Amino acid sequence: MKRLISLADAWAGKPALALWAGVLLMGAAIVGHAVLEASMVLHMLVQFPLLMLGAALLVDALPATSRNRLGSFNQLGISGLTFAVLISSVWMIPRALDLAVQVGWVDGLKILTLLLAGMAVRLSWPRAVLSLQAFFLIGWAMMTATIGLLYQEVPMRLCTSYLQDEQTNAGIGLVALSGSLVLVWFGQSLRRKSSV
Repeated sequence: MKRLISLADAWAGKPALALWAGVLLMGAAIVGHAVLEASMVLHMLVQFPLLMLGAALLVDALPATSRNRLGSFNQLGISGLTFAVLISSVWMIPRALDLAVQVGWVDGLKILTLLLAGMAVRLSWPRAVLSLQAFFLIGWAMMTATIGLLYQEVPMRLCTSYLQDEQTNAGIGLVALSGSLVLVWFGQSLRRKSSV
C-alpha cells in the first residue's frame, strides 16, 4: 500500500506538467508558422525556446526509470549537450532559417529537431558536472552572440524572408539571450557552491 501511495504522489503533478508541455508545443508549432515565423525575432527568440521548453517539460513528465533508460547512453550529459548545441547552431544559419519559413518539410524538420534538442538538454544538464556545463553553455553563448553580432553588423539581408530591421533586432536579442543565460547559470552555480 505504501508503494502505491508513493507512486501516486510521484505522478501527482505529472498530468499538469504534460498539459503545460502540450500547450507550449501546440502554441509553438501550430501558431508558429502563421504568427511566430512572421517575425525573425519571434521565430528565433520565442518559437525556438518554446519548442525546447515544451519538450523538456514532457521529459519531466516521464517516470524516472524511463528517463534513466533514455539517458543511459549519455555519460556526463556529453552526447545530449553536443547534440543540442549542433541543432541550435544549424537553425541559426540564415539559409536554414529561410528554408524553414519557405519549405513545409524543412519547417517540420526544424520543429522535430528542436524538440529532440530540448529533451536532450533536460536529460543531459543534471548529469553534467559544473565544468562541463560551463564548457557547453559558454561555447554556445559565444557562438550565439557572434551570430547575433553578425546579424547586426552585416550591411545586407542574410535572411531573404526577413527585412534588415528584423535581422538587426534578432541579432540584438541573440546577444542579450546568450549573455542572460550565462549570468543566470553563473549566479545559480555560485549559490549552489555557497550552500554546500
